Amino acid sequence: MLIALLSDIHANLEALDACLLHASRRGVQRYAFLGDFVGYGADPARVVDIVERHAAEGAVVLKGNHDHAVEKSAGYFNDAAQASLQWARATLTAEQKSFLAALPLMLREDEICYVHASAASPERWDYVDSPSAARRCANAAKVPYTFCGHVHDQVLYFEGVQARLMDARLFRVEPMGLRDDLLRVPLDQRFTYDPQQNIFFVNFERLAVRSRDDVETIRSMVEARLSPLGKKVYGIVNYENFTIEPDLIDAYGEMVKGLVERFYSGVTRYTTSGFLRVKLGDALRKRDVAPHIYESADEAHAHLRERDREP
Repeated sequence: MLIALLSDIHANLEALDACLLHASRRGVQRYAFLGDFVGYGADPARVVDIVERHAAEGAVVLKGNHDHAVEKSAGYFNDAAQASLQWARATLTAEQKSFLAALPLMLREDEICYVHASAASPERWDYVDSPSAARRCANAAKVPYTFCGHVHDQVLYFEGVQARLMDARLFRVEPMGLRDDLLRVPLDQRFTYDPQQNIFFVNFERLAVRSRDDVETIRSMVEARLSPLGKKVYGIVNYENFTIEPDLIDAYGEMVKGLVERFYSGVTRYTTSGFLRVKLGDALRKRDVAPHIYESADEAHAHLRERDREP
């Protein structure tokens, strides 16, 4: 099902009309309005009227902090926001005010949670503006997908990485082609050295090692980047969705051991795959290389400097 998410309209009738027209042309089957229909803009009554009609047709409609303030004033608004709220109180009908007052703060439907602010405490109007805030929100939502408004920015948070701006392809009907993007990353673009932190980042996400030539190519590229430094570095390796042919695991382990002994003061690795953590961990332990394989990038970073060097 194609769902249109609309939030923080703030009485901007022209923007709402444009978004609804775009959604209709895209064949949207469900609408979700995530709050803040009043404030700032000039047309609170007409915007609320449109939202009410969609609510009557089954759309998800939630209350935002500006909608809440129509009924109960809040002291944290600036002068411009207070003035626009006064305008909303003066122009909204009694029925429209009752409609806003009765809206829920959060709604769960199957695998989706809709909320204006954070699912952790919807009534506090906290912003989901960082990975830690996103984690608290997701944990409280208790569903795979949570959609929030309130921050006025399009940001996507997902497990194990930092916040990123949304890819514009998210708003297209056709497939995004992310798998092709990842598979096309050349090997020589998967290595990054940060001289300030003395950390060598290796991105093996979705890399497939299918031959001994692949193993040797990895060895030579790492050597070419680290040999000129003249000192040992710390390393972080992303093994998310990494694959390797079973008969190459020993050769790969030997290659890693050689690089660790020559170039690294310490290495941490991460992948959400429990199977890969076991398989790769066993191969490294057999060669007296401490695997230090974690589930997330955050854990890998946190544990990187626990040891001066691998045993």
